[in-house]
Amino acid sequence: MDKRSSAKRQQREATTAEQTRAALVQAALKLFGRQGFDGTSTRQIAAEAKAN
Repeated sequence: MDKRSSAKRQQREATTAEQTRAALVQAALKLFGRQGFDGTSTRQIAAEAKAN
């Protein structure tokens, strides 16, 4: 694999990671508002964000 292909893949993975992180934060805020912090599990957040 040449350096350009590797750089493109790394950029794509970074973008995907950022999108996943944003989806998790949004899901957490939604669930915390609905169920409270103590009533929300990380599994619920991941499921809400479709990040399982």
